[in-house]
Amino acid sequence: MKKIAPGVLLGDYELVRELGRGGIGTVWEATQVSLGRKVALKILAPHIAVSETSLQRFQREAEAGGRLTHPNIVAVYQIDEEEGVHFIAQELVEGGHTLADRIRNSRDEATLDKDYYHSIALIFAQIAEALQHAHDDGTIHRDIKPSNILLNKEDQPKVADFGLAQVEDALDLSRTGEFAGTPFYMSPEQAMSKRIGIDHRTDIFSLGVSLWEALALQRPFEGDTSQQILQKIITETPADPRRIRSRCPGPLAIICLKAMEKQVGRRFQSMSEFAADLRRFLADEPILSKLPTFIYRSWQWVKKNYMASACIAAIVLGLFTSLFLWQRAKKSELIAISAVGALGNMIEALAPTAASSSPERTKELLNEAEKNIRDKVASPMLRANVVTSLAKAISKAGDYRRALSLLDESLLVYKEKNMLESNMAIALQGLRADTLMKLSDFDKAKETYLTLLDIKKKVYGEDSVPYFSTLNGLGTIEAQTGNSEAAKEYLEAAYEGLERHLGISDELTLLPLNNLGNVYRSLGRDEEAYQVMRKVVEERTKLLGKDHPDTLTALSNWSAHSASMLDRKVNQYQGADAVRRAPENFENVIATFDDVIEAQTGALGADHPDTLLTSYNLVMLYYRYSRIKEAEELAQEILPLMRGSLGDNHQVTLGTLSILGALSDQLDKKPLAGSLHKEAVDGAIDKLGVMHPMTNDIVYRYVMHLRAIREYKIALEHANLILPGHIKLFGEDHPYTLELKEQLKFLDTKGLLIEAWKLVNPDRKNRKTDTAEGLAIIEAVLKTHELEYLCHHGGDCPLDTLAWAHFANENYDEAIIASERAIAVAPEERKPLLQGNLERLKKMIAAAGEF
Repeated sequence: MKKIAPGVLLGDYELVRELGRGGIGTVWEATQVSLGRKVALKILAPHIAVSETSLQRFQREAEAGGRLTHPNIVAVYQIDEEEGVHFIAQELVEGGHTLADRIRNSRDEATLDKDYYHSIALIFAQIAEALQHAHDDGTIHRDIKPSNILLNKEDQPKVADFGLAQVEDALDLSRTGEFAGTPFYMSPEQAMSKRIGIDHRTDIFSLGVSLWEALALQRPFEGDTSQQILQKIITETPADPRRIRSRCPGPLAIICLKAMEKQVGRRFQSMSEFAADLRRFLADEPILSKLPTFIYRSWQWVKKNYMASACIAAIVLGLFTSLFLWQRAKKSELIAISAVGALGNMIEALAPTAASSSPERTKELLNEAEKNIRDKVASPMLRANVVTSLAKAISKAGDYRRALSLLDESLLVYKEKNMLESNMAIALQGLRADTLMKLSDFDKAKETYLTLLDIKKKVYGEDSVPYFSTLNGLGTIEAQTGNSEAAKEYLEAAYEGLERHLGISDELTLLPLNNLGNVYRSLGRDEEAYQVMRKVVEERTKLLGKDHPDTLTALSNWSAHSASMLDRKVNQYQGADAVRRAPENFENVIATFDDVIEAQTGALGADHPDTLLTSYNLVMLYYRYSRIKEAEELAQEILPLMRGSLGDNHQVTLGTLSILGALSDQLDKKPLAGSLHKEAVDGAIDKLGVMHPMTNDIVYRYVMHLRAIREYKIALEHANLILPGHIKLFGEDHPYTLELKEQLKFLDTKGLLIEAWKLVNPDRKNRKTDTAEGLAIIEAVLKTHELEYLCHHGGDCPLDTLAWAHFANENYDEAIIASERAIAVAPEERKPLLQGNLERLKKMIAAAGEF
């Protein structure tokens, strides 16, 4: 390997002097001989150069920097290698210091210059504008920190080290393959690594941390180990820089804290927004950034100190106590109403909305809140208001039955006061209908929605957001009960109206769009469903963030449909016994589900309905592609959670029971399979009705179980039970309907053959059976069905039964002919058995001839 020293040539570059060194290598001042210009040469250390991953990152840095042309980004000229020495030639920033040097020097000064904060704001405005240029190019830095910001002699900043993902210095060491960046400056989504997606807003957080350090002259997150630092980034809210440096301008501190919001949706959404507020500060104009509200900051404090239960209870109790005192002051009615609203917001905030929430603690807080409502809110109307907010939070936490009880309690107050058409009562009834639907009580939910639609038409008009929201509810119920065409009409009308009133980027608009995706899927409009589901994921990601439970649910639905589409593309329909071939990216689909379930479990809890629904979809995927072990293990894991959270007769619980039954069949656990199938079928017919899509699926699996254990008569009864549902759901000519009809044909045939066998069986106990009727049945079956069909589906070819029917009727020659034909058409493995039957038949005929 070539020696590195002054005067040495590396390609077109002559080394002049070393400027600095670190874990990945050294930086030299060099002269580009052909152009006579000074450059900075970054030389990769030999022990790093042997790593393929490090070389790839080195290459990525050069390529990323080389694409970007901006006065505040270090220009990259060339990447090359000579005699095993890898290097990048880039712009030499005269001045020789970094923002980290500037902060370090300022920390040592007794008094800061009067224009210090103004100059810092200018530097960061320029950096933000440069990073916006990079983001527009599709480049995310992922390692923004003061040491990667170079300053020239005029204090003009230059962003360096694009694409750097690993720095091997003490706490600056990143874990290869898990995340890129320096722990001190990582965003929460980087710190949580694989659990949460990362986009350009990670750079906004890191630049905010760098600004915080420049304002406070110390790092906001410190620790003895990387893990300690990452934990603080995820859980701790940084202090206001003014608490450390009292002369720090308030607007600049607010801008900094806005950039450092842990929830990506609360940060600046672009570097241009960040830079614009800094420019407003520099121009002495009002900034747009605001400090978080008292309610939000209180909730953040609750989450941070959730172990201090006494303190949390004191906060909730204090709010209720204040509300109680305001109630008693006759002149404070408006204040009391405002207090109810604020308290309602606080209670709603208790519902989980991000992976940093604690589901267990949320439940405790909700219990405490309900107790304090009972103890401290005396006015029935005010209590109904707050109880409704509590019910919303409890519903989001997944306890639908408890939420329904609270909603009924509140609704009773409005009924008694004849106020069912008031705004609050209308909203309450909508929540109640939605909760009934989540509990699979579709009849009551539909009745409530239809009543509500008339009220909203009267109060708000047909062209209103409340009216269209109710159309969404009705469409969702129709979809759940298998009325896809009716669902489509409701949901398309709801989406068109809400999109016109609110725009696409509103959660109310996205609700019917999400439901439309599922309806298009049920109607076989796969491509439309795919595009709609993808749109919902994209919009919810922008609106709520990648880690929000609603985004995760949309991602789960999209992934399930994507797998289903691929399944249809690679598998030709081959009947019930076909073995499906998993699509090529099946493992990627499974990985997506695993990530969603992990994030939902962290945000909502393992027993939350949304988590359980995603888990159920994953079980279905495993089952579809014969991953029996994984499917059974996951189904066994989630079934007890479903029973506790959703109830024994919820459609997802019943579906999981049915799948477990089918898996037990495949694992040859017939008695267990039978009990699981029976419970699922009885529950589905009783709770959902025979026309429901889930009932059709559940009963079909039971039919296949009964067929396997040769209970053909009962199987035939159940197959006939779901035929109308199949025709309604899929149509007469759909493969699913055709397969069910084929099953009916087979079961009917097997039932007839078994009935005939009872009449002609040579070992029958009742020798006076109508053998002529038995022979007639078999001959009729053979006339109406192709022999190949009967032998393929029956296992035992009915020609053998025909032989014994002829024997029972003393048609001995015909009996021998039928038995020989049975041997001829039978599979090879069945021939010895049938040959034995022929020998027995001949002996019995001979014996009969002796009498």
